[in-house]
Amino acid sequence: MTSPLFDRQQYEELADRVEKAAPSLHPEQHEMHFILSAYGNALAVSREWQLRGIDAIHYALIHRYHWLPSQIHSLSLHDKALALHEELQGLTLDDEAVTVWRDHYNPQSEPASPSLYSLWYPFGRIPLA
Repeated sequence: MTSPLFDRQQYEELADRVEKAAPSLHPEQHEMHFILSAYGNALAVSREWQLRGIDAIHYALIHRYHWLPSQIHSLSLHDKALALHEELQGLTLDDEAVTVWRDHYNPQSEPASPSLYSLWYPFGRIPLA
C-alpha cells in the first residue's frame, strides 16, 4: 500500500478550510466537499498523479469529458461525484481521512466510514423513478 497523500493534520486543516471558506453552507455541504476531496486523494494515488483533493477531481473531469475548468467549476459537488461514478467506485479512503471525517462530521460512528452514497444522495435524497 502506498503512503497517504495527507496525514491527519492535513485532513484536519482541509476540514477547517472547507468550513471557513463557506460558513453559510449547510453542514452536509461541508461534509460533501471533504469527502469528495478525500476521494480525490484516493483517485490521485490510484492514477499516480501529483494532484491532490478537489484538484484531482477536476483533472479527472477534464481528462474524461474534455470539459473546460469554467464548466467544471459550475458543477455542484453532487454532479462532480456523479460524473466520476466509475472512477471513484472501489477506491479506498486513507485511514486518516476516515478518522477526521468521523471526528468532524459523524461522531456517532455510524456508518464507520464515508461512502460515495452520501455524495450521490446528499441529505438522504433518493431520486424518484
